[in-house]
Amino acid sequence: MKTLERYGGTDVHRATIGGTNVTFKHGSEGSTEIRFRTYGGPTPKVCIENITTFPNSARSNGGGSRAVASFLSWAKAEGDSSVTAESVQDPRAMSFWSKNNFQQDEYLPKRYLLRV
Repeated sequence: MKTLERYGGTDVHRATIGGTNVTFKHGSEGSTEIRFRTYGGPTPKVCIENITTFPNSARSNGGGSRAVASFLSWAKAEGDSSVTAESVQDPRAMSFWSKNNFQQDEYLPKRYLLRV
C-alpha cells in the first residue's frame, strides 16, 4: 500500500473494521478518506466501501472526484481489472459515482462498477 503515497495518498492504514483507509488532502480546504478492500485472483479488483470528505464545507468542490481519480490511477498501476463502489443508496452518492464514470450494476443496484 506504500505506493498509494505516490498517487497523493497520505495516512494509509488498516481500518479497525477491516479494509484499508487512505486520505487525500485538498490543500487547506479539506480531505477525502477512502476505505477499500482488495481482492486477488485471476482478475484482481478493488472495492471502495466508503468515501467521506471532511469538513462538510469542503464537499461539492471537486476534492472527492480528484481523490477518486488518483485512487483509480493507483488501482490501474497495481493491475486491478475493476473497481466497485458498494452500498450506494443516496441519490447524491449515485450522482457522484456516475459523474466519475462508474456504471450502476444491473443486477445489484447499490453497486457501481468501473473497469480500469
